[in-house]
Amino acid sequence: MSAGALGTVGLVTLFVTVLSLMDSIEEGFNHICRVRAARTLTRKFSDYLSALLVGPVLVFAAVTITAALQNSALVRGSLSLEALGKVLLILLWLVPYLTFWGALTFDYIFIPNTRVRLRSAAVGGLVAAILWQSVGWGSPGSSCRRRSTTRSIRVLRCCCCFSYGSTSAG
Repeated sequence: MSAGALGTVGLVTLFVTVLSLMDSIEEGFNHICRVRAARTLTRKFSDYLSALLVGPVLVFAAVTITAALQNSALVRGSLSLEALGKVLLILLWLVPYLTFWGALTFDYIFIPNTRVRLRSAAVGGLVAAILWQSVGWGSPGSSCRRRSTTRSIRVLRCCCCFSYGSTSAG
């Protein structure tokens, strides 16, 4: 088998795996929201493609913006100023939370095959973003991959429980 054919098989396998994962995520959200009808295949393709492009872009933007701002000489110099330094520190601290909040709110609105109220999605996204970001900050050994993965799984479980509670109540 040639390298080109192997690359094509790998790309097709990745594509099918991603679509299957997105379908499973949609089934989970639809179950939480008590939706019985699934999307058509063409609608799944276009909606999943949109979700796969927007979500990672927002997450990547959060990480990149925070890293760039923290390493900027202008920002480091401004941090030495009393009032401006405090404001910049707060903004640097908030950027990842706000970006994850936006990404998760988008997911909560877009993935279920039903209309989700913006307020419910925003509250769920805010709580999930706070949990997601905060779990990594407060635990010892956060550089350890295994603990990081375990924390991420715990946060995802909390997000699912909160999503179920917020959609059941509303």
